[in-house]
Amino acid sequence: MLCFAVIGFGSGGLVRRLGLHRSAVALLVLVAAGLVVRSLLEDTPLFLAATVFTLAGAAVGNVILPPLAWAMVACFGAQSAAAYAQFGWYPEILTDDGAGAGWLGVLVSPSSVPLLWSVLLGLGGGSSLLTQGLGYLVAGLGPFGVGALHDATGSWTAPLVALIASSAVIAAAGDVVSRPRMLEDTLR
Repeated sequence: MLCFAVIGFGSGGLVRRLGLHRSAVALLVLVAAGLVVRSLLEDTPLFLAATVFTLAGAAVGNVILPPLAWAMVACFGAQSAAAYAQFGWYPEILTDDGAGAGWLGVLVSPSSVPLLWSVLLGLGGGSSLLTQGLGYLVAGLGPFGVGALHDATGSWTAPLVALIASSAVIAAAGDVVSRPRMLEDTLR
């Protein structure tokens, strides 16, 4: 917490001196170097010092990246959750056939034109350290959530409705991500 407070407070000055791109590279190098050094040490004081370097890099990133990055996390995470749920459960849905354009088509008539539904679901996809890291954590909820909903309800309806609803998250976050502005503009 101290690293985030002390180092994060000075991040604005670093960005003004180095620029956003050089600052981002510096923080990534700092985090990577700190992690490598930490893995090689057995001495507690040196391990803690390397931890400070690692957290310093994370603190800078935590300050300079959030405005756009969180929208990117939401968009990437929701899109990936739907994609991984598709990869994991689409064959089962088709096999069960007790179950369109995209998920709606699968909900209404899964086996009528599976190639079309597969293409449309793929087109709904599309896609950085923060975005992918947290995005994949969110994405991991997709297949698990779809399976849990299916097990709880005994039907594909609730999981498919949840995946259709995830489109609203993708649309809202995608709107923020696609606005005509640069990340640097959000730091002023």
